[in-house]
Amino acid sequence: MNWMMLGLTLSVLGLQSFYLGCIVQVLYRYSLQSTARWLRLFEYNRAMAVSGVLLITGLAFCTPLCMLYVRLGFRLPAVNGLRNHLAVTGLMLLIFGFLTFCNTLVLHAVNLRTKLPVLTQDPKIHVCRVAS
Repeated sequence: MNWMMLGLTLSVLGLQSFYLGCIVQVLYRYSLQSTARWLRLFEYNRAMAVSGVLLITGLAFCTPLCMLYVRLGFRLPAVNGLRNHLAVTGLMLLIFGFLTFCNTLVLHAVNLRTKLPVLTQDPKIHVCRVAS
């Protein structure tokens, strides 16, 4: 269980660092290609759907342990067991869903605020238009 908690912590730090790097590349106009790539990858509707799936799956994984916790008079069961491991995985999925949701909002807000140039559909064309 302790190794799972360490893995969860490192996974959350890694994902947040990745998201922060994406936001910084868009904010400071690292390149037009990277900006277009991050905005395509984190397209709003798709990212919201992924966030929702992660949140619902995380809740489903955490629910059995929460129900057992209430049944046992608000005492945690022994550390061993599939329920506990699923709960840790569920917490990780909940955090991932929340981070994906928040960072998608921030990425699109940064794009709107800075009015970054957007590439045309053909990446070989270097003419840009300003997003409005």
